[in-house]
Amino acid sequence: ANNCGRSVVVDEARGIVWVGWREGIVNAFDLETGEVSSVCQEMVACPDQNVNDLELDTQNNLWIACDWSTYRYDGESMEAIRPESMTGDWGSGGLCAGPDGTMWLGLQIGLALYDRGSLTFFDWRDGLLQDNVNDLHVSMDGTVWAGTTGGVSFLTPSQFIPMDAPKPHNFRFLSNLADSKGRIWVGGSDLSYLENGEWESLHVGDSNERDFFASRIAESPDGRILSSWNNHGVYSWAEGHGEWLPDPPNPDQRFRAMNVAPDGCVYLGGDTGEVYCYVEGEWNQLPYPDGQEPSHILSFLFEEGGAVWVGGDSLLFRYQDGASETIPFPYDQKEVSFYEMIQGPDGKIYMATEGVGVAVYDDGEWTFFNKENSGLTTNKTYAIEFDNQGRLWVGTRSNGLYRYQDGGWFHYQRTEGLPPCRISDLAIGQDGRIYLATYDTGFLQFTPETEPPDTQITDHPKEVLLGENMIFRLNGADAWQSTVINRLQFRWRLDDQEWGSPNPNRIVSIPTEKPGLHVFEVAAVDMDGNVDPSPDRVSVYVNLPVLRHPATFALLVLLGLAILLVILLLVQRSKRLDQSLKETHDHQSQLEGLVSERTQALKRSEDKYRRLAERLKESNVFKERLIANVSHDFRTPLTSLQGYAQLLASKSPGKLTEEQEEFIQIILDNANRMGLLIQNVAQAVRSEGMDRPLELKPVSLMEVAWNSIRAHSIRAKDQKIDLEMIAEGKEEDLYILASKILVERLLDNLISNGIKFTKPGGKVLVRLDNNDDSVILSVEDSGIGIDESEIPNLFKRFHKAESGEMDHAGGLGLGLSICKEIADLHGAEIEVESVKGKGSTFRVIWPDRGH
Repeated sequence: ANNCGRSVVVDEARGIVWVGWREGIVNAFDLETGEVSSVCQEMVACPDQNVNDLELDTQNNLWIACDWSTYRYDGESMEAIRPESMTGDWGSGGLCAGPDGTMWLGLQIGLALYDRGSLTFFDWRDGLLQDNVNDLHVSMDGTVWAGTTGGVSFLTPSQFIPMDAPKPHNFRFLSNLADSKGRIWVGGSDLSYLENGEWESLHVGDSNERDFFASRIAESPDGRILSSWNNHGVYSWAEGHGEWLPDPPNPDQRFRAMNVAPDGCVYLGGDTGEVYCYVEGEWNQLPYPDGQEPSHILSFLFEEGGAVWVGGDSLLFRYQDGASETIPFPYDQKEVSFYEMIQGPDGKIYMATEGVGVAVYDDGEWTFFNKENSGLTTNKTYAIEFDNQGRLWVGTRSNGLYRYQDGGWFHYQRTEGLPPCRISDLAIGQDGRIYLATYDTGFLQFTPETEPPDTQITDHPKEVLLGENMIFRLNGADAWQSTVINRLQFRWRLDDQEWGSPNPNRIVSIPTEKPGLHVFEVAAVDMDGNVDPSPDRVSVYVNLPVLRHPATFALLVLLGLAILLVILLLVQRSKRLDQSLKETHDHQSQLEGLVSERTQALKRSEDKYRRLAERLKESNVFKERLIANVSHDFRTPLTSLQGYAQLLASKSPGKLTEEQEEFIQIILDNANRMGLLIQNVAQAVRSEGMDRPLELKPVSLMEVAWNSIRAHSIRAKDQKIDLEMIAEGKEEDLYILASKILVERLLDNLISNGIKFTKPGGKVLVRLDNNDDSVILSVEDSGIGIDESEIPNLFKRFHKAESGEMDHAGGLGLGLSICKEIADLHGAEIEVESVKGKGSTFRVIWPDRGH
């Protein structure tokens, strides 16, 4: 009789309805019978307290809001949600389950979000009209509506989302990177990356070791990911394989700075002050400028001209061409630390410093943005980066994140959803999202809002006199308008002049300098840099005092004369237009006749070319069929030749001389090659213009060349031609990744051509050579050479150069085209040099080394 129900919630999964009472009692009633359910006949959830609200979460746990605490009941046990360390008011008045498994709590101290065991609090500093929340509702888009004693407030979802990156010990993330393949890297005591929504960790050492942290992450030009680790050195990773670079000269120190130059050199610096450069497998130390004391190294920058900038505690110098020079600085460097440096799209060098905020260097001139002279409210900046829209982002360890755009600074802090944190590093992904590595709040992802704000000029004058000020009152709205009134800034212009920098002022006063009509435009800019695409505009007329103007009457007279002159000019222009129209009509009639004649001529030409195309098609079909038939007819005698040669070799073991056995082997080798060539011709007919994937293996060019020379030696000897080979370097340096059969075909064709077009007493030379990144195969002959006009068509199918004196050499004109196709399949280049009457050189350059 002394109790009353204060809250109910239906539990369909259990078939009951929960009822909360004034004295802390909770009952369950059967939905069908209305009787007290055996699930929970009566439990005292919170003695001497009122049950103010009940709610079920997505796991069907019962939440109970009481005066002094909030509880969660899983069907067996009760868990208190209020932290034991929190004293004072609590007053849980409302509950609402979020769509993502979270639970929102309305309290006397504001709002609380429970998410997987952790509580996040929101109060008047986050936009609530009043901290005492009596009821709340969460919409499907995640917006939280709160009924407070001061009115209704709403809290939109934060743009700063904690990411579930693997947590380092001490919860400290020190570095991050967005690489060229779209992966997001973050470093702490472990090194992890996010790819396709999944996190992967690289365990490069003992993550529990004190001071074992990835202090910097960088990407090399060839796609390797390098990270510097305190007391160890640099770890290199590429596509699943990682390794430590050789230890730097002094590895036992905190390496605070590491970066990779465009030429691939790795620069490393730490607490001892030495600057190391890793190139060609060795660490080299950079010199300090004369008179400069060593200090902690914090950052590197690679200027477009090739200079390396080095920043540190009380240290800034530039290294180029083996020498270092101190950069003159307008302040006492002992009070400044240069934590990060980048070169902006405008060529200027931007520096995040502790001491003077953001410093900008432009060819000897310095500009500073800090709490003394700009929109920054701190001089302690640690991370700096430009996005793909040219906006500058700056991270601090004291009061949040800043963005600089169009001359204005925008500040992200708690009111914008960024929890208090110390930003160690920031990176910008290919999708435009901002990733923050923080020292104490985890790894955060910030998605800038893309919806532009609205702009409104709420008050303005229609007319003013020259010398008075035009005063405009501005307003705007975006998704945060009701909670953060100062989120918007405004930029304006007068009479199509340049837009001014964004400014939070909502009253604009402009002096009048010229009489006449002036157009004032204003566009709101929100925190994420979105600009209203439809600026609001108004017109203001600046009048001259008529009685004080001596030229008013003269202006009226001149205006009348001007109007009369315009009328006369229009009449004269009308007459000229009539004459021009008549001439145009006559010319048009002539053109119509010419067009008709040309149309008939084009139709006749079209018929003629169509007949020629049909004949050309028939000719190509005949040529392809002829080649296919000839290839087929060659196979029968060639098979017999191979069979009898093999029979002769097998039936006469020991009866043949070594020379005879060699001749039989040469017959077999050439018969096999001829069979492959016939197959190649047939394949050329069947699959002209088609590429097939190749199975590439290491191939010794020296072995292929020796076999080919051996196969052609009898023919060369019969024609009294010297056939030789020269190999530059060792055999292991003459390997390529290729199809051995195709390489043999290519070389056989080139040697065969060389012998074919070389007169007796001449010479054919096979030359093998290599350099750092390619292997070169050359076939040189002292034959008749090729006319310069023939070279552009030399590699076309069925093309036969007019050799004149050796037209009897025969051939189908396929050899060199096959060589070109084989080279193209391997990504190789084939070149030809020839002098008529002196010989030719065919050179194949293979790009890939085979070992």
